[in-house]
Amino acid sequence: MGERLVALVLVLALVDAPTAAAQEPTGDDPRPEVVLWHAYRAREQEALERFVLELNQKETRFRVTVLAVPYDAYLDKITAAIPRGRGPDVFVAAHDTIGDWAEAKTIDVVDDLLDPSLVAQLQPGLVAAVLYRGHAYGVPLAFKSVALWRNTALVPDAPATLAELEAAAKKNTGDGRYGLVYENRLFYFHAPFLFGFGGGIFDDTGRPTLDAATNIESVRYAQRLARELAVVPQETNGALVTSLFVEGKAAMILNGPWALGDVGDAVPLAVSPLPKTNDGRPLKPFLSVEAAFISGKTSKRALAVELVRALAGPECSRRRLVEGAQPVALRAAWDDLGDSSKDAPILRAFLAQQQDAIPTPNTPAMKSVWSPFDLALGASLGQGLDPAQPLAEAQAKVAAVVHAIETGPQRGSRSGFIIFVVVTVALLGGAVVIGVLRYGTRRLVRDAVRQKAAYLYTAPAMIGMGLLVFVPFAVGIGMGFFEHTWGSYTFVGLENFRRILAGGDSRFFTTLGMTVLWTASNVFLHVVIGVFLALLLSQARLRFRALYRVLFIVPWAVPNYITALIWKGMFHPELGAINQALGLTGFSWMNETWSAFLANLITNTWLGFPFMMVIALGGLTSIPNDLYEAAALDGASAWQRFTSITLPLLLPTLAPAIVLGTVWTFNMFNVIYLVSGGAPQGKTDILITEAFRWAFERGQGGAFGYAAAYSALVFLMLVGYTTAANRVAAKVAEVRP
Repeated sequence: MGERLVALVLVLALVDAPTAAAQEPTGDDPRPEVVLWHAYRAREQEALERFVLELNQKETRFRVTVLAVPYDAYLDKITAAIPRGRGPDVFVAAHDTIGDWAEAKTIDVVDDLLDPSLVAQLQPGLVAAVLYRGHAYGVPLAFKSVALWRNTALVPDAPATLAELEAAAKKNTGDGRYGLVYENRLFYFHAPFLFGFGGGIFDDTGRPTLDAATNIESVRYAQRLARELAVVPQETNGALVTSLFVEGKAAMILNGPWALGDVGDAVPLAVSPLPKTNDGRPLKPFLSVEAAFISGKTSKRALAVELVRALAGPECSRRRLVEGAQPVALRAAWDDLGDSSKDAPILRAFLAQQQDAIPTPNTPAMKSVWSPFDLALGASLGQGLDPAQPLAEAQAKVAAVVHAIETGPQRGSRSGFIIFVVVTVALLGGAVVIGVLRYGTRRLVRDAVRQKAAYLYTAPAMIGMGLLVFVPFAVGIGMGFFEHTWGSYTFVGLENFRRILAGGDSRFFTTLGMTVLWTASNVFLHVVIGVFLALLLSQARLRFRALYRVLFIVPWAVPNYITALIWKGMFHPELGAINQALGLTGFSWMNETWSAFLANLITNTWLGFPFMMVIALGGLTSIPNDLYEAAALDGASAWQRFTSITLPLLLPTLAPAIVLGTVWTFNMFNVIYLVSGGAPQGKTDILITEAFRWAFERGQGGAFGYAAAYSALVFLMLVGYTTAANRVAAKVAEVRP
């Protein structure tokens, strides 16, 4: 889940932006087009698209246009495109979002496709994953889960129990090497231990059970691996897991078949099912069933059905298994795998693991589980808290979402909606009338006629600003008065704002305090460091002054998300350069609020000081040298010259930059999201990241209305600040030494 920089506007922009195509259909092809989307890459993508190319050559009823969409934007793009009548006719995705898509009618029921004859040909246990409320919504194509990967030079035999796993891990830990590496702070990778210890997520009635005793026991075992035995790194991500394994620094990892292309022949590799607990219970990972879905808005359902049949058929399944190294759902395809391929034993290990895997729940409530459980793991493994407390907090969050799903949105009255529309129209109309009266109708018409050439030249920019800025802005403000549930919006009036300011969102004011502290600290350091460097670089006798200016601007020139990821790696407790430079061993910056805040602050200071430095350099060049010479003759010290001449004359130049820098920092999403991720337990989140989490990580179907209300409040705060700051800046501009 890993790493999503997707905002709602970006998703909507991506709706019409395909990234790749297997083939371009010819303009004179009379066959109707069926659009297929997928998020595969490397060998999986090549195998699928080769099959589609051959299908197009022999199929007479239709032609297929296949689009490869980046994985990070894939689900959001589907959710945004299909309800608006755009997007694919058929798409391939994991089954765990079926509940949301079915409720929103994003996908169509395919009971007619999953007849008993087809079900009998599929691996057992896969069909249940695509069922929701008694209906089938997808046709299984493949399945994926994590298993145990071993560097056979270090661990020649597969551990059969957790005791053997611990022994092999301890033997291979030390001198920069780890016995076991997995993303232990993500619920997806912790799930094998949770289910292996007898835990669960929901009970038979759909109520969450995150704080069950067995779940607590599983997290305590993860603590033992990471903190007591220290065979697992403190902080990992998918790229680091693969990198350590490829470099021979990880003896064993937990990973899925999607990483085969990244490992290649770098190390002697063997994959085996996960071991059992010491009392004989198998570790059970989540099972993801990749299925072919038919769009709920397609106008070519009959042709889409034929394409799905082809994708699930023997030829495509064999190609995806043999060429794409993808564990496919069709049992007959496995007969063609043979034993000569190096992938064969690995794929069969994933097939064996599938027998002891738990399909990820596809109910809408499951979406609300990931983030709270991840936070609970972070608090337990990072801060060393007893898992009972953070899991109880996660339980409360998920229970609230389940309750909201069951009760549905609190609908506002029809009269309230009418009043809302009337007031909105009246305010907009009143603003127009006031502007016309103040400026004068005749004067407006006269100026429009005289300046028609200027208006024509600026029309493209004005139209672009209107469509790309003002219309989305107005829609976003309006969304704050609605509640979004599975693609539909219900008018709730001021309820979202009431919940934020005086209702159930107790984090708003805490997050606001963190946002103010974050903004003030950053802007202060940006100005101080920027002015200090500008004073140094303005010295005429400084050698290589031009080179230094270029080097100091580099942090500003590099995209901030790249810089954030670099600094994130530098703050790694075991492998990061910061700890090595400071002589710290295993200190995790993200385990405490103050250190995580400091990591964010250092990163953003690195990004922000060049802007202030450039502004200050420009301001310094406008200060006459005569003032300094006169002050020196009067016996003024360097500090007196700075406070009496430099600073007063520099402030009018810096004031607008400070206002702009404050607005930027107040909404600095990338640094917070990528460096600390809000850790620990969301305590370093700021308002903009909190709004993002409400839109994409909480609620059913996306709590866009609540997130929009958050954003509207942020906008009002910044408008108030900017208005006040501009008045102060205007007064500062009048100051003279």
